[in-house]
Parts: sequence; structure tokens; C-alpha cells
Amino acid sequence: MNSFVSERPLAPEVPFRSLVSDGRFLSPARRCAWFAFCSFILAASGPVPLAAVYEVSEHRWPGWRGDGSGTSRMHQAPLHWNAEGGTAWRTRIPGEGVSSPVVWDERVFLTAAVERGSVRLVVCIDAKSGKTRWQKQLAAKATPTYPRTGHAAPTPVTDGKFLFSFFDSPGLVALNLDGIVQWQVELGPFENPYNMAGSPVLAGPLVVVSCDHQASSFIAGFDRKTGKERWRTTRDGGLHYSTPLYLVHDELPQLVVNAQKVFGYNAATGAPLWWCDGMKNATTPSAVYDEGRAYLTSGRNGPSKVIQLGGTGDISASHVSFHLPAGGPYIASPLVVRGLFIIPGDDGRLMIVGPDGAILHRQRIRSRFTSSPIVAANQMYWVDERGVTYVFDLSNLSVDKPVLPELSVNPLPPEPCYASPAAAGGRLYIRTAKHLHCIVGGDIEITAAKHPDLPDEFEALREFYLAQPAGEFDDTMLRLDILEKVASMDHPDVAALLAYMIHNDGHWDVCEAALRELGLHGESAVPELCGMFDKGPAFFKTVAAEHLRDTRSSEAVPALLKGSADDDLQVRITCISALGATGAANPDVVSEITDALVTLVGDEEPLVRKAAADGLSRMAEHLDVNDERVVAALNQLASDENQLTARSARLALKRISTKHPD
Repeated sequence: MNSFVSERPLAPEVPFRSLVSDGRFLSPARRCAWFAFCSFILAASGPVPLAAVYEVSEHRWPGWRGDGSGTSRMHQAPLHWNAEGGTAWRTRIPGEGVSSPVVWDERVFLTAAVERGSVRLVVCIDAKSGKTRWQKQLAAKATPTYPRTGHAAPTPVTDGKFLFSFFDSPGLVALNLDGIVQWQVELGPFENPYNMAGSPVLAGPLVVVSCDHQASSFIAGFDRKTGKERWRTTRDGGLHYSTPLYLVHDELPQLVVNAQKVFGYNAATGAPLWWCDGMKNATTPSAVYDEGRAYLTSGRNGPSKVIQLGGTGDISASHVSFHLPAGGPYIASPLVVRGLFIIPGDDGRLMIVGPDGAILHRQRIRSRFTSSPIVAANQMYWVDERGVTYVFDLSNLSVDKPVLPELSVNPLPPEPCYASPAAAGGRLYIRTAKHLHCIVGGDIEITAAKHPDLPDEFEALREFYLAQPAGEFDDTMLRLDILEKVASMDHPDVAALLAYMIHNDGHWDVCEAALRELGLHGESAVPELCGMFDKGPAFFKTVAAEHLRDTRSSEAVPALLKGSADDDLQVRITCISALGATGAANPDVVSEITDALVTLVGDEEPLVRKAAADGLSRMAEHLDVNDERVVAALNQLASDENQLTARSARLALKRISTKHPD
């Protein structure tokens, strides 16, 4: 079982007051921080065990992804349902919003907005009947936003006494469970064209909000009872949307915030404990925690990494267990199950990564996802943008069996779905654009999700696509359906039409999906993929390099060499990885690629040095142990201050010497 805060009290039956009295287990520096933290708790609520910070139980799902882990304590969960059956109730939700539901015993809470954001709503629904218990209106400023985000994106959180909701306006609001406002703190205004999306979290006696935007970004902790600000820490800023993860490691309460630079903060004081570079801008996925390690991913198509907790200061070179250069999701948050890192992708890709960073398995659902997967009763649930839930079996998941067998596919009445589900009381709660659905499951006849009728001939389908309006949000799902059918056809012009979609479609999701489909067309797609390095954003180049790495065509070497000198770090790393794979498959280009990789060994970026060492390691079979350039370069890296880089260099040297023992 995963080890999360709610299951790992410092001393399961020992109240905080006894810990404060003797400060055992702690170093002097940490004891001071811990005493301050505990004093807040004692003032707020008296003796409380650490496990009570997030009271996740079979009947409770108190905040974003429950306690942040995405894992329910339910022993039974629904398996089959559809638009006609397996649903206890369906309740109309007022206004708009993409926040996820939270559950506390017999109450379900969510937020929404009406009147173009000038009124924000907190709604309480009876978990048994689906009837609205109460609805609280909050006056707000009508702020700019993005259609996918809306004015009610952050998920609320509850401790069973108060419900804490965060909006860009009116800010952080605490209500009791009967809907009476207890306190309110204005935190904006914010400079964010996509609006705020990170959710509030509980941290001891505090409720914490991370507010990243294009002006003065910060993370702050507020007293749960009074709303008084206990601490505020400035952040680097930028457009990030990740929800902090609260955890306790080595008896120290921490908040891990995923962003371009990942930070770990002391939950009692807000002081930075450690930080780590190497993620991507516009990070949305939240971190997850298991057995002393924080698991992080970022997108679009960004890197993923695992950080061993326990370090202080800049731990980029010392505490990163592994780093994957690309393949991360834009929005969905990952899972950790039995030490395996499950990374979801916006286009339905699922990647299972082992404890050592090896990619053990990849599989794909042909759909689009904004929600994050969750786990309940040894099953994984993932809801696509049409409201179709895919259920996977986790019972045999292990390093030896790293697969996710699909158990069922469950459609709801067709509505867009961007929120993540909640699991409590043996039920699932799924929010779609206009409704909240309570799923109980049953003996349901399996029905396929409905898709529009499209032309069967390539030329007719191409004309149908070109006739669609160019607006960004008018018909995204229809255009994705067209794209999927185009990509499945056996026609010589498929690659050209996909390339046209990449560069000309007004829907970013369509552009991304077309680029990913293009790469599945093998050698015929290589010229178009190479062309991405002459035009297009860094994201296009990164995905193109991933495809060229899999294609391993020597024709791609000039484009990949160009990409290895790109201004964008992720583009460089992915291109270097592709060069190594291409050289391993094509001995005739090994010399040219080796020259480039040996030069890159001296790069100032540690991840570039690591990628160069990995590339040389891949080509070990074609390298000569007597080549002094290669051996000298790798020996230099073998003592690199970055542990990952040094490890890669030592592995490369071992592989070359093993291939050439003399």
C-alpha cells in the first residue's frame, strides 16, 4: 500500500501535546520548526494526532485527489455503468466550473460561477439523494479567464468543520458545513490569462494556497479557525497551476510545489527547505509521495522526475533518483502504485515507470483527457473529456507485470468533462459540464461511446475537415474525431494532411494530437518531422524528436543535430537522446553523432551532459574502447557533481569496456 500522510503518523496513538513536551526524534533545528507547528495545532484544536490532518476514510474524499495521493480507502467500487443505468442520481449544477467534487460523509461539495464570474458559488449536495442542501453565493470581480478553466477551477478542501474554497476573486473563503461564511481573505488581483487553478490544501492547523501568476507570486498559510495569515513566502512566479502536496518526511511536515523549479517548504513556517531545477513552465500536475520520494511530472510533453527527500538547499545534483526528459502530461496528475510511477498523457497515453526510472510499459487509449486518474478498490479510474470512464485492473500490477488490463468502458450522457472524480462510500462522483453524477454501478449492458458519422473516403474526409469553422473552441471534439479517423487510414496523403493540421488548425489540442499521430506513420513521416526544426514552437520540436528517436532514421540526423543546439533545454535533451538511439541503429552515422556527443559532454547543463553520456552508452556496441576522445570525455563525466550524470557516464564506460574487453 502506498504510504501517505494519513497512514503515517509520527506516533499513531500519541497526541501532539506529548510530542511538544519532549521534542523527541528531532534535530535541534527541526525541533524548533516542529514546536512552532505544534503550537499552532494546540491553539487551534488541542491534542490531535498527526494522522488527523487529512481524515481520509472509506466515506471521505476531503480535497483535491482526496488527500493528494489520488487513492481512496474504499474496499468496493463501481465497475459497470452507462447513460441509462448504474447511477444513483444525477443533479444539475448551476453555472460553470471545472473544480472536482469533495466528499465528507453525507455531503458532497463543489464550486461554480454564474453571471460571467461576477458571482461565485459553493454548493452542498446530499450524497444519498442528490438534492441540493444549500448553495452559497459569493460576490466577485468578473475577471479574465480561459474557456477550459472558467471561474471556478480550484477544488475545495474540508476538515469536517470548515470548507475552504479558493477563487481568483473573492479569494480564500471558509464556510462551515451549513454554508455560513466564517472568514474570507482576498488574495488577488492576479495577472493570469488562464485564471487560477491550484487548490487549497490542509497542512496541520493551516490551510495553504500557492498563487503563481505573472506578477508577485507567493505561497501562504492561514489559520483554519480565524483566517489569520501565519506566513507568506514569495515564489519565482510564472504561470503554474499545481496544487501543493502536504506530507511528512523524517518527522518534518513539508509542502511540495511542482513548477519549473520544484520547491519543498517547511509547512509550519513557509521557509524553503530544498529546491530542484529541471521541470517545465506552465506546470499543472501535482506531486505524489511514496516511501520517502516525491514523484513529479510536467508538460506539455514535459519531463518527469523522482526526488529523494531529505536534502536541503539545491538538491538538483544530489537527490534526483531519475529524470525522464519528455512524455509528461499537460494537466493530469500521476499516481504511484506499489512503487510504480504511472504517468498519464493528455492523449490517453499511459506510461509505467519502474523504481529505477526504466520505462516498463506503454499503452494508449484513443481519447483525450483533462482529468487525473484515481485509485479505488484496486482499480484505476480515468475519465475522458466526453465523460467516458475507463477502468483498469491494478490487482496484479508489479515490476514483473507492468500492465493495466482494461476492465470496462463506461459512458455517461455526452457532456464535456474536465474535473477529476471523487471516490467515497462505495461510490464515484463525476462532474461533467452541467451535472454531478453519483455512480453506484450495476449489471449494465456494455455500450460503446457515441461518435459522429464521418465520411469513409479519405478525399471526402479531408474536404469535410477543411470545411469546419476555424474557431478554437467551437468544435474541438469533432475535429479530433476527424483527425483520429484520418490517422487510421491507409492513404499516401495522410502524413501531409496531418502536417497541415499541425501548422494550420486553430485548436491547440488538434495540433498536438496531429503531431503525435504523425509520428506513428514511420518512415513516411520523417520529412515532415524533420521540418519541425525549421518552424514551430519548442513543443513541436520535442515531440518530433521523440518520434525520430523511435523511427531511428539516419535521414533525421541533420535535423537532430540542429535541435541539439536549440535554445530550449528540453528540445536539446530530447534531440540528444534521439541521436543516441539513431546511432545505435545506424553504424554509418556513428562517427558524426559521436563527434557531437563528445562536444556536449562539456556542456554547462547537467541534463545535457547526462543525455550525451546516455547517447554514447547506447552506441557502445559501435564505439572503440581505444578512442581516447570518448573514454576521456566519459571519465570526465564519471566524477560529475550531478549523480545522474556520473551514473550514466560510468554505465557507458562499463558497456564499452564489456563490448571490448581487450
